[in-house]
Amino acid sequence: MEIIGQIKKILYSMNEYIIFFLLLIILYLISIFSYLEYFDCNINWNSPNIKKHIIVTRFNEENLLEELLKDLINKENTNIFIYNKGKKNIIIPDNITNIEVINIDNIGWDAYGFIDHVIKNYDNLPEYIYNIHASSTYLQHKCYTFKDILNKNTDNVFYYGGECGNTPNDFRLLNWSATTDINKSDGEYVTASVYPLDKWLESKIGKIPNYAKSGDKYIKVNYYGMFLVHKSRILRYAKSFYENLLNEISVWQSEVNHYLERSWFVFYGE
Repeated sequence: MEIIGQIKKILYSMNEYIIFFLLLIILYLISIFSYLEYFDCNINWNSPNIKKHIIVTRFNEENLLEELLKDLINKENTNIFIYNKGKKNIIIPDNITNIEVINIDNIGWDAYGFIDHVIKNYDNLPEYIYNIHASSTYLQHKCYTFKDILNKNTDNVFYYGGECGNTPNDFRLLNWSATTDINKSDGEYVTASVYPLDKWLESKIGKIPNYAKSGDKYIKVNYYGMFLVHKSRILRYAKSFYENLLNEISVWQSEVNHYLERSWFVFYGE
């Protein structure tokens, strides 16, 4: 009887551990699914008589047509270019006439598509180009910025990238990892040859404009790298400017990508 009692105690103790372990798994799964929740990114899109191009950078994100881009499909004067870096092809149904998929290597992070598009269309730019990220479907802060930018009334607006913040002049990022597993991949992270951020900017445009300064130690930025810009601001810089940028970020991941994320307001603001 004593042996049986000991066995019962062992089994009871094991059950406690099993229940505890299962609870940990459940809590982990809840955290993952809540983080990857697909947010409502509905927009009210209106583009009469104004030609707009929308650049979408995509890696492994799913349901772009059903979620993120559904309010933009077949809209007048609206052309969508999906820069697909993932292994899975995106099939566009025949009844959708304003979306083009451009398959590229997984290089250049979120800026490659925009810069490549500017170079290819430099002599025939639309009125506005929008640079957005497919990760807006599951990252809440990006979904908010996506809606903010796409719903923006463009009357007398030449650049808009959402809320404005500050970043240190001496910003550097010596290593990096994707926020979520869905966008993680292997590759070499390349640090900038000119650093930190303010020195890199000066090597590209000379003096940093006063409108982009926040005191002596900070630069004004729009975070997340999503924005709209009028062609007149794009044409501030020669085609060679964009070609040099594209060459510099044509690697899997680099510090310069993160400089660019913090540079759009400097380039295009006022």
